[in-house]
Amino acid sequence: MSQAVLVPPPAAGLPALARHPGAVVPRLVADCGEQAGWRYIEFFAANVRNPNTRRAYARASSQFLAWCERRSLGLASIRPFDVAAYIETLGARCRRRA
Repeated sequence: MSQAVLVPPPAAGLPALARHPGAVVPRLVADCGEQAGWRYIEFFAANVRNPNTRRAYARASSQFLAWCERRSLGLASIRPFDVAAYIETLGARCRRRA
């Protein structure tokens, strides 16, 4: 299984986030601008209190967004159908491993 690649925000697009060493966001989020990048970071920091859960959720969302990026889906164009297709992909991988 390929790991989603987190990229540092572009220096021109998210200068404040770029100055924070641990603040990386998936490319699809970074491409939406500074506000989207901050909302992504703040969601995990403010809404998910358990650090292990926070890491797991961030990893899962990053993997999903990397999957979307490989299919040329923009953040605003992701539909429920796309989420269902991703979940089917995960299920197929699990079935192949079993």
